[in-house]
Parts: sequence; C-alpha cells; structure tokens
Amino acid sequence: MRSLGVNQLVVAVNKLDTVEWSKERFDNIANKMRLFLTKQAGFKESDLTFLPCSGLTGENLVKGPENQTLASWYTGPSLVEAIDGLRPPDRAMDKPFRLSIADIFKGQAAGFSVAGRVESGFVTKDDKVLISPLNEVGVVKSVVVDCVPGWQGFAGDHVTIGMVGPDQTSLAPGMVLSDPANPVTVTARFRARIVVFNIDVPITKGYPVVMHYGCVSEQATVRKLVSLLHKTTGEVVKAKPRVLTGNCSAVVELNVGKPIPVELYRTNRELGRFMLRTGGHTIAAGMVTELL
Repeated sequence: MRSLGVNQLVVAVNKLDTVEWSKERFDNIANKMRLFLTKQAGFKESDLTFLPCSGLTGENLVKGPENQTLASWYTGPSLVEAIDGLRPPDRAMDKPFRLSIADIFKGQAAGFSVAGRVESGFVTKDDKVLISPLNEVGVVKSVVVDCVPGWQGFAGDHVTIGMVGPDQTSLAPGMVLSDPANPVTVTARFRARIVVFNIDVPITKGYPVVMHYGCVSEQATVRKLVSLLHKTTGEVVKAKPRVLTGNCSAVVELNVGKPIPVELYRTNRELGRFMLRTGGHTIAAGMVTELL
C-alpha cells in the first residue's frame, strides 16, 4: 500500500459485537496489525488509527459508541469521524501539467473526450496539450470536473476533457497529456527501487514480468540486478546480486516492451510508481529512480 501512495490508515476492527465487545480481543488484533504495519509495511505509528465497530448493528460507524460495554473502554472517534480526520493529500499544483488517460470516448460535440485524473499542475480550456508517447498535439475545447462543466481542472481532480486535433483511434488508455513546453519523459528503460513480496521463484536477470502502471500494463523484463538494499535504511548490502528472493528490497534495471510515459518518483509520485506481476500474482512494487 505504501508503494501505491497510501500513507495513512484507519483500521476498523469489525464484528466485535460477536465477542461481547471484548477489549482484550480488540487489543490482540490491533497489536498484531500494528506490528505488521509498522515493522513490515513501513507505516508510522502516528499515521495509524485503530477502532472497534460492528457493520451489522452500526455501532461506532457514524456516531460514537452507544453500547455501554464498548463505551466503558473506548473513547476514540467513530469510523466516519476518523476518516474525516485524515490529513488531505498535497496536490502538486506548482508542477507541470500531467494527466494520465483512463478512458477515451466520442463526445457530443466535435472531436472526442478523454477522462482521467490530473496528476500535477492544471489544465485550462483552449490549452494545447502534448499526447505521449503518440507525440501529437491536441487542443482542449472543454473541461468537466466531477460532471460539472468548467474551464479549469487542477491536480487531484478527475476530469473529462473535450479535445480536437489527433485521430481518436490513435489514442489509448495509459497515454499521458502534458504541457508541450515541459513534456513528460517517454522511455523503455529505467532503473527502479523495488520491494519484493513473498515469491516462490527467485527473480533473476532476464526475468519476464508484467508491469502495471496507471490503468494499463506492459510486458517487461528485469534487465539487470543492480544492488540489494537494506529494507530499513536503504543502504546497499550487496552489489550485483545473482538473485532476489522474497521480502527484500533492491535496485533493478527494467526494460519495457515499448516506450511508456514515466517520471522519476521524486518529481512525480503518481507517474513514478508501478507494480510487477507474473502468473496472476503481484510479486513486487517499485518506484522509478533513474531514466536511461
């Protein structure tokens, strides 16, 4: 989850009504989850909230505890209150415009429409945008944010953009709209820091994987095993390891089947992270550290 950008969690311990709102049972579950989330998943203790509830009776979902047994030992927030109390994510308003296309369809007016999330910057009606990796320029004719017509969309907004210019059939989900003066990088080879999950077969040089980024996936190959890292400190433990086993952290070089629009994780988190899968199983999560 941390690799996908999740940095705060509300853990709702459900069905405590079946054990008579036992504080001991709640503490047992919370302590085990807290140990896993802080030691293995990398979450900070201050970013975790544990609360008891019952989906069947509705206890502690919207309002605080009304059951006397629960109220005798729990004085924290309800589930809705805990969610409302989460820190809002920072929006990259000051960075160049980026929008990852999730859907393409024929609009009611001339041209076509694309839907997606503005990852950074903002887009305004009549702007010119570069479509990567197609490398063609389109013109924004309309901007709709959450089904409400407007003239601007900002970082974090899910927007539908009416466009004219390129042929609709040449576009595909996963392409990225960007500022022509500051375009997104397109490459088929990069280095990344990955966290390997529980795997049965070790990862070696030449290992074939399916790279999932945004809403699409591409065939890729682990071209090189650069280094093995310490899971906590990130320091290099071993250079040029022969294999990567489960529950380890490493730097690898990946080669994608065709050029894709990606950016460094430190400059654009949304376009710099990905998942690796094989045989229907997720084997690793990673972030782009160097473009080659």
